[in-house]
Formats: sequence, C-alpha cells, structure tokens
Amino acid sequence: MGYVALTRPKPAAVLRVVLAGLAVIILICSAVCAKENYCKKEVFRPGRGVKVTVTGQREFDSSFSFDVNINRGLSHFKTGTFEKAKNCKRAVSRLKKVIGWKGRYFFVREDNGGNGSFSENDAVFMIKRGGLIFLGRVYASQPRADQTIGPSYNGEYFTDIYDKFDLNPLTDIASAPGFWLVIFEKEGRFQVDAEKTWLRNKKKYDANIVSLHNALGEGLNERLYVRSWIAFDAVLAKYCGKEKQLKETMEMAGSELGKERVHELKEMLSQVIPSELLHEKLAD
Repeated sequence: MGYVALTRPKPAAVLRVVLAGLAVIILICSAVCAKENYCKKEVFRPGRGVKVTVTGQREFDSSFSFDVNINRGLSHFKTGTFEKAKNCKRAVSRLKKVIGWKGRYFFVREDNGGNGSFSENDAVFMIKRGGLIFLGRVYASQPRADQTIGPSYNGEYFTDIYDKFDLNPLTDIASAPGFWLVIFEKEGRFQVDAEKTWLRNKKKYDANIVSLHNALGEGLNERLYVRSWIAFDAVLAKYCGKEKQLKETMEMAGSELGKERVHELKEMLSQVIPSELLHEKLAD
C-alpha cells in the first residue's frame, strides 16, 4: 500500500491564497455597496410629450441626491434635487409625487436639503410654440405627508417668497425682511402683481406700524425687532411702489434710529427693484 507524503505549505503560498480570498470578498462588497449607494436610471413620462430622467446616489444614511433631466422634443433642461428616503425605490417614488402637470404648467421639485426660506421650490415650465420653456422658480415647501404637485399655484396665481435680504446688516436671518409675492404668467413670462403682493402682506405691514408706535414710545429704538419691523415695511413699500408708505416709514426710521442704522437701511433700499423676480434660474 502506497503513502502520499504530506508537506507543510510554504508561508508565501498561504499568504497568496489569503490575499486572493480577501480580494474576492472586497469585490463582492464593492458591488453590493455600489448597488445600495447608486440608484439606477429611472425614466417616466408625466404626459403631454414630456420625458423625465432621474439618476441618484446616496449622500447620507437616509437621503439621496438626484440629477433630473426634462425633455420634450428639442427642449432639454437639467436640474437637481435632494430626497430623504430609506432606499432608492422610495426616493424615486417620492419624486414622482412632486413632478408633473397642474393645469397648463409643468412642475419639477427642487430640494437643496437645507432649512432656509427657499430650501424647497418648484421649477415651472409650460409649452409654447411646441417646445417646453422655463418660466422660473417658486416656493414649494410642504409637510412631507402632504406632498403634491405645484402647491404654490392656485389655478390663477403663483406664490413665491422675496428673500433677497436674508443676510443683511440691519437684522438677523430670522427677522430679515421677507414677504410673499403674488406672481402670474403672461405670454410665457412670470410677472409680479405688485398690488396683490401689497394686499397679501398689508396685514403684517399694518401690525408693524402699530408695534413700532408702541415700542418707540417706550424708548426701544435700537432693539432688533424694532429694526426688523422698519426694514420689512420699508422694503415692502418700495418693492410694491407705495411711495407714501415708504416716506412715512423712512421718516419714522430717521427720527428713531441712529444715523448708522438709517444708512444701512438706505443701502438695503438702494438694492430693491420694484416687482423684481429673484428666482429665474434653474438650480445647479
């Protein structure tokens, strides 16, 4: 009966086998991780000849960033958004709830994942001369349980936020002079309805006037909230073309605020363009 001689494997050979095994494991893990971290391309057609293509990747444990491409014939637009979800399937499902048609207009949600006044908005499009044209961006923040297409559009007007002075020397960001805008579309362009914008915000304007008279009578001139009331009323009045109200507000500022503060307010007002649209570009 024959015997087979057993020999101890050389250390170098063992190391090569171990390394080969580790390489296989790493390749498998890489494939699994890539599958979990990158969303496959999704294409859907919301109607009227529009095709939407989204591709995404995981940014954090429960959120994804997406590139969104919108096509209709020769018209092509690209934007981006951010969606919180446990996996790609849920993230894309949420996107489909906020991308689509409402009346004559096509809405694409843009979420930058932040907490600012304009962290969630809609890019708005319409069909003109057979092509898709971009109108602008409007405010679109909603509770996550109530996500719908085009929440800022009521069938006639759009709602947006004037947030040009979120950062300014007179107030902090929480009390910056921001207000609601009433917008309509005419011949393929967004325009601000200055009178409706004024009426939409007049209640706050009037309340500020009352608060100012009460506070200034108590010698609270330089308090932050006093400056914020004056800034709001002055910026709103100039934006809406209300010269009488602007003059009254500036007279109050001149008599109650220091020269430096009045100078800061005038610097802000020099940048206010009546009925200006702020959000006319797609997100990067």
